[in-house]
Amino acid sequence: MVGPVDILEPGGNLVVVSECSEGLGSEEYADAQRRLIRLGADGFFADISRKQFADIDEWQTQMQLKPMKAGSVHLYSGGLRAEDRGPNRGEPDRLGGGSAAPMRGDKRRHPRSP
Repeated sequence: MVGPVDILEPGGNLVVVSECSEGLGSEEYADAQRRLIRLGADGFFADISRKQFADIDEWQTQMQLKPMKAGSVHLYSGGLRAEDRGPNRGEPDRLGGGSAAPMRGDKRRHPRSP
């Protein structure tokens, strides 16, 4: 998510499409993502700023704050368990802030897809 931050238009949408067949990641990473959703970007940053050392796998969520400051980050996945999904549960997951609605997945294949 950090790689394209330099080309993300202010207020734009960064869409990540991933099967996530092995889950969202480590339990520590998933916990950091749940804290991000619960606290919001500013609250999460304030929370980690008080620590001398980062928790295991927390740095990825910290780095995710960079594109979230520029725009909205959306994750579309058909493979996540319900407990790994964001607050919209039945919808494709959305990680990040902004006012854009969660992306709805189009399961049709592109003509060049195998």
